[in-house]
Amino acid sequence: MGVEKYLAIATLLFVILSGIGTAATLNVGGGGSGNYTTIQAAINAANDTDTIIVYPSAYNENVDVNKSVTIISESGNPDDTKVQAASTSDHVFDVTRDNVAISGFNITGAASSSKAGIYLGGVQNTNINNNELSNNSRGIFLDGSRYNNLNNNIANSNKAEGIELLNSSDNDLIENNASKNNIDGIYIRKSSNNNNLINNTVLNNGFRGIYLDSSNNNILNNNTVLDTETEGIYLTSSSNNILSNNNASNNKRGIYLDKSNDNSLNNNNASNNNFQGIYLRRFSNNNKITNNNASHNNKGIYLDDSSNNTLTNNNVLNSSFDGIEFSYSNNNTLTNNNVLYTDDDGIYLSRSNNNTIDNNNASYNSYDGIRLFESSNNTIDNNNAFYNGDDGGFYLSSFSNNNTLTNNNALYNDKNGIRLARSSNNTLTNNNASNNINDNGIYIFRSNNNILKGNVICNNTKYGIELSNGNNNTIYNNFFNNTNNIGIDDSTGNIWNVTKTPGPNIVNGPNIGGNYWAHPNGTGYSQTCMDSDNDGFCDSQFDIDSNNTDYLPLTLVEQETGPVIHPQPNFDVPTANPMLIIGMLGFAVVLVLRREED
Repeated sequence: MGVEKYLAIATLLFVILSGIGTAATLNVGGGGSGNYTTIQAAINAANDTDTIIVYPSAYNENVDVNKSVTIISESGNPDDTKVQAASTSDHVFDVTRDNVAISGFNITGAASSSKAGIYLGGVQNTNINNNELSNNSRGIFLDGSRYNNLNNNIANSNKAEGIELLNSSDNDLIENNASKNNIDGIYIRKSSNNNNLINNTVLNNGFRGIYLDSSNNNILNNNTVLDTETEGIYLTSSSNNILSNNNASNNKRGIYLDKSNDNSLNNNNASNNNFQGIYLRRFSNNNKITNNNASHNNKGIYLDDSSNNTLTNNNVLNSSFDGIEFSYSNNNTLTNNNVLYTDDDGIYLSRSNNNTIDNNNASYNSYDGIRLFESSNNTIDNNNAFYNGDDGGFYLSSFSNNNTLTNNNALYNDKNGIRLARSSNNTLTNNNASNNINDNGIYIFRSNNNILKGNVICNNTKYGIELSNGNNNTIYNNFFNNTNNIGIDDSTGNIWNVTKTPGPNIVNGPNIGGNYWAHPNGTGYSQTCMDSDNDGFCDSQFDIDSNNTDYLPLTLVEQETGPVIHPQPNFDVPTANPMLIIGMLGFAVVLVLRREED
């Protein structure tokens, strides 16, 4: 056999084989000859990888998609290509084969329970794009399906969910609209993990907007979830999910975590909700809540029986009740949050222990800046509480014991800077409780065995410190400069100095002992006493009253370099109302202490 003959045979085989597997295009409807009258007939005639083009019309059928085909409307417009379920008790499109695409249809009528406009049963790599699904039980339902793409679909006005994933992972839901459904907009449940929900719009649903149930490692990014009857975004028993840049507003609750751990909530807006903006409940632990805006809610952020969470850099403004509340929640960290203009307390801990509250701004609130109720062993450091009402800046009430308050600023509050009521064994160190209006810098009411040291207490309207039924407290190395430094009623056993200890003390003297007692007009005991041995103590004790004596009152030591200047408080300017803060800084206290010449 010659070479030419072999080449001819090879060429013929190539032509034959190359024709095998070439995708065909089948038409449904339209005016062409040989067009199919139903979508199902075209699928039955198709091979894998074929494309079925459906011309504008109304099709009344239930379609079984059991081949890997692409089904698209010819116009690309769902409004003119409608597929109505012939039987309401079956799915409109029932997809049971991988590598399917469905695009450009108005799909309706699968109204029986658990039936869907488009159902994906155990399939992969399917694309569902640009469809409108309404009046089904579910708009789109993925059951045990992975690696599918749902893009730019409208799943509105369905009897249950707009989009549901059951035991379906690694899917992408992008730029869909799931609104006005009777139950949930998007429902992700039962081990549906590693899904991406991005840029979806979820509005006016009857129960929840986006609901994750027992589903982990999902990403919810840049979704808009508004006007739902209950929760905008709801996670129950779901962990390691990332919620970022979502808008969950005008709902009953914005974002709600129930028994959900190790989730990350970043840069979300949860505002104008009827109850909580962000709500963690029932053992929702180890979550990170960062850079969120939770404003104009009933409560901004609320933790109930949830522990080891971190709340950082959140803005919580204009809450109807408390801005941030912990109830029965322990070992949480609250750092660098702004909690402003609430109608109740800024930050409120109720029966919550071992929390860290650090570097927060709790100002302009109608009641207290930071309040503890029956809460113990908390660390409260470096916080600002300015211009609060009712009981003032910091309020420890009802057996809030063994807490530490350090380096806080309690300034310009309507009542007390710091108040302790029935709270004992607390330590207050290096706080500034000054310029509080209508009441005291520090008020101790029926509170015992507390330690107050290193605090600046100046220019308060009533007293610098008031004790009422407060016993056995130790108060030393504080700086008092008020018209009335002390008010004492029914209080015994209080100690106003410790034994001489090497310093420096609060006015930079060499030794620590008692307190520095100044008066705005320069006639305070520490301003006028003698210190013949230059040890930083007055030569004589300061008798506060017949039962209270500071045996080592502080005074200033002569210095060759000039007068001692007491350091200004470390004001952190709140982010809100800058003009008011500028005015506040303008008349902040500069304590210039001069030892008068003999």
